[in-house]
Amino acid sequence: MSDRDVKVIIALKASQIEETRRLALAMGEFPTIAWNYGQRIAAIVTKEGGTTEDAKELDELVAGLITDAETAKTEKRPLAPLIETAMIHDPEGRKGPLQ
Repeated sequence: MSDRDVKVIIALKASQIEETRRLALAMGEFPTIAWNYGQRIAAIVTKEGGTTEDAKELDELVAGLITDAETAKTEKRPLAPLIETAMIHDPEGRKGPLQ
């Protein structure tokens, strides 16, 4: 099946546009943030001869990752109802189902 253009239409009130854009951008950044935490945590865990400073930094990194994950979870909640009510406009749908 060839790839084709499909539009996803999300109905918003004018007052929701900027906040929705901000939330979507924040959610898009989270995988990079989590990956960075993972890299820093892995560097400490695989390091030989860890120190108490390493343990302290590890504690801070894990706490930061948890906080950022909780923030991301909270921030995605307002997006869920918008996505649930989104309409898919697929004028070429007769060519086969979306994949």
